[in-house]
Amino acid sequence: MEFVRRDGTSVEEPLEAIAPIFKATARGLEILGTGFFVTSCGTMFTAAHVATQWEPGTNLLVFHKEFQGHMHSLRKVIQIIPHPTADVAVLRLESVTSETTQKRLRSGTLRITVVVPPVETRVGCWGFPQSILLPSDAQYDGFAVALERGSAEGLIEEYFPNGRDKVMQPGECFQTSMNTMGGASGGPVFNERGEAFAVVSSGFDEHTTYVAPVRDLALARIYRIERPPGPGEMVNLIEYVERY
Repeated sequence: MEFVRRDGTSVEEPLEAIAPIFKATARGLEILGTGFFVTSCGTMFTAAHVATQWEPGTNLLVFHKEFQGHMHSLRKVIQIIPHPTADVAVLRLESVTSETTQKRLRSGTLRITVVVPPVETRVGCWGFPQSILLPSDAQYDGFAVALERGSAEGLIEEYFPNGRDKVMQPGECFQTSMNTMGGASGGPVFNERGEAFAVVSSGFDEHTTYVAPVRDLALARIYRIERPPGPGEMVNLIEYVERY
């Protein structure tokens, strides 16, 4: 299944827009899951249970390739905004200067949609299960990376607009027949047009994966930051991406 950038073109290098998320501790780095960029300046979507594994004394790090460049970067997450019930979250990454352009590092972005696909629709996902990142020193100036990329396809089997249960899936979710692996959590789930409408939430067996739609986050009202400063205007993420 193909997936597309915000401008409608096909994504040829997934690492430009889809990236593994690691937790860094004194003991090393641990793969937590996957996320994907929805703005080129460093805003990502992932699963809330991936993002909230942060704890005092640790950092969340995202490894990705710059858009239309050669630089690979390990970037720190500086803000986490989880949804109150659904298993989705927004991540904001630190600003990094590109060695290629000497400007702010930019990433590829996926086209997102807030349309809920019907049951029996074919869907697909992409993630980085079982990836390994080995830093050479505490500052992560040099590192070796072994990425295991994985994709899966299946059908939407059931839709739970009010959640499946009170513990595992209390928020809006879909049951699908995709077969996913650990580390794929938070990765984008695509409809038949290649648009990302959800994130991988959890897999219960070889034939069942639950996914959480990104609709609420994409439609949440946010303040647009103007430069130079001016009167604030509230827009949602969809409007922000399309207009600014």
